[in-house]
Amino acid sequence: MKLLYLNIFEGCEERDRFRKIIQFINKENPDIAALLELNNWEENDFEKLKEFKKSTRMPYHIFCQSNSGFYPAIFSKKPLEKTGE
Repeated sequence: MKLLYLNIFEGCEERDRFRKIIQFINKENPDIAALLELNNWEENDFEKLKEFKKSTRMPYHIFCQSNSGFYPAIFSKKPLEKTGE
């Protein structure tokens, strides 16, 4: 199993950097990707999160809200099970 852990820095607002991160993840081809600082990814009905999942072929995720707005999430190629709060 291959795990990738990445801080994308304040939501990765720049489209070019967002595409580069997706390219990097696809090149590394992890089974699970844990990302930090998904700021504003919940906006527009999670549009950016959905784009990320489709582009990386990681259809499963757990998105965690936080008071700081610096949201973490876990993405996976296989189903995830959230077992606690």
